[in-house]
Formats: sequence, structure tokens, C-alpha cells
Amino acid sequence: MKQVEEIKNRIETGNSLLFCGAGFSTGCKNLLNSYPLEAKELSKKICELGQFDQDEDLMYSSDYLINKIPNKINDLIQMLKNHYTIKEVSEGVKVICSYNWRRIYTTNYDNSICFSFNQQNKYIDCLTLEDNPQEFYKNHNNVIQINGNITKLNKETLNNSFKLTRSSYVSTSSFENSNWYYPFKKDLEICNAIIFIGYSLYDIEIEKILFNGNYKEKTFFITHPDISSKAKYTLEKYGIVLTSGLELFANELNYFDPSCINTNFHSLLCLDLYKSQNINKPIDDLQINNFFLHGDLETSYIDHFITGNPEAPYLIMRDKVNEICSSLKNNQSIVIYSDFGNGKSLIQDLIKSILTIEGLDLPLI
Repeated sequence: MKQVEEIKNRIETGNSLLFCGAGFSTGCKNLLNSYPLEAKELSKKICELGQFDQDEDLMYSSDYLINKIPNKINDLIQMLKNHYTIKEVSEGVKVICSYNWRRIYTTNYDNSICFSFNQQNKYIDCLTLEDNPQEFYKNHNNVIQINGNITKLNKETLNNSFKLTRSSYVSTSSFENSNWYYPFKKDLEICNAIIFIGYSLYDIEIEKILFNGNYKEKTFFITHPDISSKAKYTLEKYGIVLTSGLELFANELNYFDPSCINTNFHSLLCLDLYKSQNINKPIDDLQINNFFLHGDLETSYIDHFITGNPEAPYLIMRDKVNEICSSLKNNQSIVIYSDFGNGKSLIQDLIKSILTIEGLDLPLI
């Protein structure tokens, strides 16, 4: 329960990222008054539709029907719409969608997230990889459906933005090759928590990002209680695993009264919450000059340096900075002092950036 309280503290800031997998929608009702199909079951339905040998490999069955039985494509589209158009969401989904998220990503086809937001009179942009991130990235009220959006499914989007077959996953329009890939990585770096719900790391692209990043301290996986030891072992490499399931997790979130949560520093009028920032252009000579002459450097460039993506090494990471961060995380008090112009402010900026990117919410001093 203590971990759930910590998660809620982070979510309340509006700077947490939500990533939904198939398990997120298992309790939602579709147009057929049943639950959305998981990949293996969908594959069997496609085999039945095409009247060929049953197989649980969705990439194979969908590819076979589309290429070998093209006269069934319209029927396939209608079947998908029936199974993935949501008309009723679970209580857990309602709770999760009642929070303000930095952004939501999902591998699901269905419209459960958008439906839930609309039911609560909250607007959200429901996007696919074809939508331009430059137009939407500054807004936090959006969900990116990596594998496609059922409401946009037609013959043109089938097997392109709406991904079924193996060729659609490895094509140039795949997530790794899309314009949303870099913004997604920046969201992971800048957010204060990454919450995976009902996701099993099926997509190797996502696992690669988690493997190469340093997000374990702020990553949480919400899974069903009967998760296999193998699956749990895999997830624990990248974060903390909570096996409560979506509905119980949502109930536990609701258990905490927001007025009782320890967020005292939010109410201090003399302080602002520090939030990491994105940069829109590389650092230039004028900014470098101002930095060396006056010690003036925009915090967005400090965040950019800390995340390991600078075009030029305009800062040096000193051992003392990491020592200070470790002490602060252990609730020790630190005093930084020196003569005028020796870099105290820069060290503080580095510390704020590092701890915020690692998931701690800090008052801006």
C-alpha cells in the first residue's frame, strides 16, 4: 500500500507517463457485449473468418488472410470494429483516466481510453503514429495508439497505421522509425514516473528503450495476480512489479484522500515545482559564450545534457554532483558554499535536473 501512495503522489503532479497494454482493456465491454480479444484469440477468429487452419500467431493469420483471401478484407475490418469498439469501460479504467497524465501511450487498438475521458467530460486527442508530434507534443491531453486506432480503421489504414501483420511492424512506419519515437524517449526521461498497466513487454522496441535507459527507479508495472514467474522476472529487470491487477490498483489509488497526501511543498508560495524541459534547437555559439562569461545557461540545456543526448560536451559531470544526489536521496542535508562565481548555481541546477529526471519532485530554489 505504501508503494501505491508513492505512485499516487507522483501521478498527482501531472508529470507521470502511462503506458497501457492489452490487460488494460480486459474488463471493458465492446459492441458484441464481450471483452476485447487478446492477440491469440484474435488470430483464431481471423483463421475462422478465412476458413484456414487455426493458428495463434496473429502476424501470420492476418498476413495470410489479407494476401491470400483479399475478398474477406471488408469482413475482417467489420470484425475488428465489432471487437475493439468499446461501449462500456471498467471502474478501474475510469479511475486511471480520471488523472491528468503527462502523456498516454498504448499498444491497444480499442478506444477505451478516449471513451473513458469523454465519459468524464474530459477532452483528449486520440492519435496514431501518422499524426505530427510537433502539433501535439506540447499538449499533455493526448494518447498515442502505437499500433492503430479502431475509429480510424479502413482499407487504407489496415496494415499501415493499423498494425496486424509482421510486415506492418517492420515497415518504415513502425514505431522505431516513426516521428513519435524520439518524443517518447524524451517523455521517459523527463517524467517523474512510468506506469505500465497490463503490458508484458511484447514489443521488443519498448524493451530496448528500457534496457538502454536508466528508468528503473521510477518505473512501475501493474500486472494481473497470476503472472508467471518468468514474466515477473523479466519485468523486474526494468522496474517495480505490483501484482494487484488493474481494478485493485485503481481501488488502492482511490483509497488515499488527495487532501491527506504529503505534498506540502506544492502549497509553499515561495517555491515552484521544478519540471524538466525539452529543447527545440541545438546549443549555439552565443549561448556557449554567455555560459562561459556569465555562467548563464538555460535549464533545458542542462536537462538535455543529463539525459545523455548533447551534440557537444558543453558541461562536465563532476563526482561531487553524484555524491550530493546520493546524500539527498538518503534524506541528508547538504550545504553548498564557495567564493563568488565558482559554480554553486550550476551545481544546484545539475542536481535538480538529475533528481527530477530520476523521478523525484523537487521545489525549485
